[in-house]
Amino acid sequence: MLGITIFIIPYLMGGMGAGDAKLMGGVGAVLGPKGVFIAALFTAIIGGVYALILLFVSRGYVRDLISRPVTTLKLLVFTGHFNPIPASKEKQKPKLYYGVAIALGTLLYMVLQWSGNLWILN
Repeated sequence: MLGITIFIIPYLMGGMGAGDAKLMGGVGAVLGPKGVFIAALFTAIIGGVYALILLFVSRGYVRDLISRPVTTLKLLVFTGHFNPIPASKEKQKPKLYYGVAIALGTLLYMVLQWSGNLWILN
């Protein structure tokens, strides 16, 4: 239950799919409350690194993401009219598969638990 509870807010905000929340619920059923909480922390760290790598690989998307608001702000300052520039239709957002981060975070927790190196978090 705690696994679903942790990821229900990002799901409700549209940041992730229901499958990711259900997957974390399954992880919680196997690991228990303490284990799923620590695995969720590892998952968040791995997911953040994964997102940064994805943004680094798709530089064109990031460049477009930054240039549109800057151009809109320049138009507003110089002309006095707010005219937002819509996103390009041919540019696709990079897809982040968060299930990979959940699997790696859970696996990291399980390996550290098995090897006895989880003493730092106790």
